Amino acid sequence: MTISREGKVSMDFNYDNEPDFGREVHAGSFVADQKQFPRDAEHTPEWLARKLHEGRLNPPADKS
Repeated sequence: MTISREGKVSMDFNYDNEPDFGREVHAGSFVADQKQFPRDAEHTPEWLARKLHEGRLNPPADKS
């Protein structure tokens, strides 16, 4: 998102590449997100499909 000095706002979205969250995100977090906010396969980018597959194979350790 860019806001100019004049107050003009512009946004650029990239749906095809994995976002940089600034830290490692466990693949299981993407599985939890998918359960909360489901999306069709046709609207799932390749990088996210890989993360979902990995998260289902290696769920996070139970912290209880």
